[in-house]
Amino acid sequence: MQDLPNRADPHRQRGFTLIEVLIAITIAGFVLASLATVTRILGRNWTANTESLLRQDMFLRGLTVVSRDIHGMLRLQFDTEDGNKQRAGFTIGASKEQRKTTSERYAFAGTSSRMELAVVEPPYPTKPGVYFVRYRVVPEKDGFALLRERAPYRIGTKSIEKLDYGEAVILLEGRYRYSFSYAAEGRDELTWSDNWTEPGEMPKAVRLVVASLDTGQPVIAPFSVRPRIDAEHDCLKPKSQKCSVAVTETDGDEPADGSNPAATSGSPGTTNDGGASTGNDGGQTR
Repeated sequence: MQDLPNRADPHRQRGFTLIEVLIAITIAGFVLASLATVTRILGRNWTANTESLLRQDMFLRGLTVVSRDIHGMLRLQFDTEDGNKQRAGFTIGASKEQRKTTSERYAFAGTSSRMELAVVEPPYPTKPGVYFVRYRVVPEKDGFALLRERAPYRIGTKSIEKLDYGEAVILLEGRYRYSFSYAAEGRDELTWSDNWTEPGEMPKAVRLVVASLDTGQPVIAPFSVRPRIDAEHDCLKPKSQKCSVAVTETDGDEPADGSNPAATSGSPGTTNDGGASTGNDGGQTR
């Protein structure tokens, strides 16, 4: 008998063998595992980038407010204990030691963890006007926060530290340590201190250091700001008795011609480069 050729049945359907199914499942498992790893890495990077952007935005907004307040702080003075508003401690001829013993002082106080000053609030987003502002560092669960509080200006205020501050706003927070320092005029350069101990003077600059709690290293460049108003409006007047800059610059000695150094060209109280800018009536307005 002659063998017939083995022809495939056209109606017969071929399927996968068990080996082929196992190989396909294995490949699919590797692909899914790779996709899960990539997704996890991308999600982690997305979270890190989002946190970094939020942190940068926090620093930008917070330091902008701090810079605005320091740059525009006012040279307000408290009255003497007997109610006399004459600034006897700043008359021409008064020495630095005499100014320390006077009962008058500027509306400014500062330590490494707290700072009080007087500012003019802008018309937006709050009611404009003169306010006393306090910055203070408070502990949180995972770190520290820098708060900004304020109190409305009232005539007759005797102390800036004992006011009833409110409207607290968190400017900076996280695993950071915040520290203020203040610059005084030295012989050749500015000298920095963590505590301001000159109530009869204003700091030449204020610096804020933000350091990591984990490493102790600064997380941003040293942030320092100079006040815009560094002389009284009366310094523009010859032989003014209410100009503290004249005392500081002449070291208690009145010029032989009787003129006020603060009113000469290139000195504080003028608009020349490097000179001081002044506010009206002791810096209350500008």
